[in-house]
Amino acid sequence: MMDRNDLLGAARATFLAQFDHAIQTLLPHTEANLLKKAEFARSMRESSVQLEARAALQRRLPTLRQELVAHMEQLLDRSFQTAYSNYRPSFSGAMATGELSLVSLSSFEDELRIDSVTKYLRDEVEEQLRDLNIRVALLFGEENVKERENPFRPYLLSRCISNTVDEFVESREQAAVLVEELCEGLAGHAYTLYEAMNTLLAKHGIAAQLQMRPRSLGGGARAVGGQIPADHGAAGAAATAPTGDDGWSPGMIPAGLPGMDGAGGMGGFASGPIAAPEDRLLQLVTGAGLAGDGALPGMAMPGAAFGGGVAAGVPFGPGGTAAGWQAPHAAPKASWLGGAERAGSVLRKLFSGILPGGADQGAAAAENLVLGLAVARLQVEHAGDEPGELRDGHLRNVILEHREELASQTRDSREQMTIDIVAMLFEFILRDTDVPAEVRAQLGRLQFMVLKLALADPTLLASRNHPVRMLVNRIGSISVGLKQVDPTGERTAVEISRIVEELLGSEAGSVEVFPRMLDQLDAFIAAELRAGQEQVEPALEAVDRAENRTLRFARIVAMTGAALGDIKLDDYLNTFLRHDWPRVIEHAARHDPDRALRYWRTMPDLVWSVAPKLTEADRLQLRQLLPGLVGNLRAGLVERGREGEARELLSWLLDAHKFALRSIDLPHTVPSLAYFRDRFEQFLDLEALQAVAPHQPAPQQLDSQLLEEAIRELETRLELVDRLIGDPPPEQSPSPVSVDEEAAILAKLQRGVGIEIDLGGKMTRAVLSWPDLSRGRVVLNLGEDRPQSVLGVGLFMRLRDSGRARFLEEIPLFDRAVEYLLDTADRLDGVA
Repeated sequence: MMDRNDLLGAARATFLAQFDHAIQTLLPHTEANLLKKAEFARSMRESSVQLEARAALQRRLPTLRQELVAHMEQLLDRSFQTAYSNYRPSFSGAMATGELSLVSLSSFEDELRIDSVTKYLRDEVEEQLRDLNIRVALLFGEENVKERENPFRPYLLSRCISNTVDEFVESREQAAVLVEELCEGLAGHAYTLYEAMNTLLAKHGIAAQLQMRPRSLGGGARAVGGQIPADHGAAGAAATAPTGDDGWSPGMIPAGLPGMDGAGGMGGFASGPIAAPEDRLLQLVTGAGLAGDGALPGMAMPGAAFGGGVAAGVPFGPGGTAAGWQAPHAAPKASWLGGAERAGSVLRKLFSGILPGGADQGAAAAENLVLGLAVARLQVEHAGDEPGELRDGHLRNVILEHREELASQTRDSREQMTIDIVAMLFEFILRDTDVPAEVRAQLGRLQFMVLKLALADPTLLASRNHPVRMLVNRIGSISVGLKQVDPTGERTAVEISRIVEELLGSEAGSVEVFPRMLDQLDAFIAAELRAGQEQVEPALEAVDRAENRTLRFARIVAMTGAALGDIKLDDYLNTFLRHDWPRVIEHAARHDPDRALRYWRTMPDLVWSVAPKLTEADRLQLRQLLPGLVGNLRAGLVERGREGEARELLSWLLDAHKFALRSIDLPHTVPSLAYFRDRFEQFLDLEALQAVAPHQPAPQQLDSQLLEEAIRELETRLELVDRLIGDPPPEQSPSPVSVDEEAAILAKLQRGVGIEIDLGGKMTRAVLSWPDLSRGRVVLNLGEDRPQSVLGVGLFMRLRDSGRARFLEEIPLFDRAVEYLLDTADRLDGVA
């Protein structure tokens, strides 16, 4: 078997060679993909960013491959130094010495981006990565498998790309596009890379299987917590170890590895128990965060006394502990994240309705009276707290403050899990700056009430339609949306405070009170929007009329076009018959379908009347026809207020008839009056002259003249949003959302919901004051002194797909907290 130092060197060389090979293929593909995405971008801005990112890539192509490989070599060197070692480079150290660190000094947003693409890469190589983690642990003589100790982990791939791109792309937006595109392309090569690594190690007898054996802390074993016994390693030999051609030497390997030489150990660290997974998750949620490549601030600190894996009394995050919470000195009775399953998987099972361990949420356990009384007592104790009271700069999370006390009353891991999860969800809710602080303070008063209900009814955490979640979500959405009609938010805050007081004052304190409060909140929203409500009904009636008339007009125009077919007419008469006279017929059909029919039958007479009259019989028939023909034409146009057009038509008709009567022999036969009448009767659809049936689909676009008529008739003020948006997205463009997603979007169209929409090139905020989903439209309040604005739901969906409209709150408040918690659990899994 190859010496372990040599095997690690060979693994490093294989990793670099595979990475280099992937980069050669990746770069030209990335350039082509950016161009393709720019062509199909949803907006001009998105297309511009992608094209600029492509241009930056093209300028750097000659040297980019070498730069990426060089960065990877540096990252591997540092990663080998820290693998299974107590030493972790810090921000301050890296900044003071100028040394390369796995921790980038970029912004927090960049770190989140790297976390996201790292997770994507990890998912692509999940099985191969798991095997490699085990093999690396065996190489380092460890039984505790940790991905963050693997010097070849996916984090290096995403960090290498991010560091390299940041050196030549100044725009953060372009850099984000380029990093994501490169990592997405690299994901297609990652499996091959890790497969090659596993093949190499397997070839030299390193199996992807740990051998479980007892070990002691003395003699030749390594202490728990990472302390390396002094009798292991050969520091002196490492100091003079030769360096390979690629700059790597065995001296980069930490000391203390069984059977391996390496650099001197990092002694002087106090050993202690590793924090329970739920405690580490709580640290991330409450502000500890991840320092770079997975180190948890406040953990494994030199010289600190540990309790539960957290430095007792030592702040572990920016600004101190969250709401006064510190890790308990004794671990909870039952660890609900102590198994082999990842935290993200456990939480997803919970929120999807399946408790960890396969228990059905519908089977409620017997009530824990002791825990219930403890929660009720704490609720009474904190009832007099001042809303909005801060601790360490944040709204108080009183569940976390009493976590240890509550944990002592739990009977099983499910109860402990419920306490922790409700506490973490409220931590996100209390820190969600999209919601006004005064509203968050009021929601914070419900912490123990929500905890009590969640302990009794696990579906609160699993069902989006649970009354508690629906009320919290509704409060969050209107606190943002009603700013359009309540800019100060004072009235909204007072109403929310009243609802919270009534919830806390309810004797039963059961879930049944929440739907009633939700109804009262909806009534308040309706009252807030009632200022313009007297205009809503007339506005909607105007749209109704315009829709019905537009549909009727469109059908009459279609019938007229079919009846005229290829008959050659004077341009003036052709325009009049195809566009102007159908409006007369539609106008008459609103109240008198018989008169509309008479006007329809005027058209074949008019067409025949201007045709050449070659016989005396035709001339006689024209003289008999003219009085009725002229009377109908004049009456129809006058009814629509078109007296000027009537005079113009009759003047033109007089000249046309004179010409027809003076016609001489023609080489072809002129059809008779009966022919034209029969032709028009063939295309007559009597239903088109009746009232439009209620089930008829709304027209894609209202006729502007008909809409203006309806608005004048009802003496209302109305604005159609489609007139203000310029060039709307095409109807035929495929929607990227599924049927379920579309249903979810429609469900969000409720009173008081805030949206932002592109009106004439400017994003304008509006609040939805009246959803009329049965007829496919909503009424918007655009604020100021603007009239009611009507927006078609179909148009809103297309604008949203194209990035020209959005909800001010895309994800409801409670659901947002769930998403944040799941993301945080995924981050924990990435460093576990």
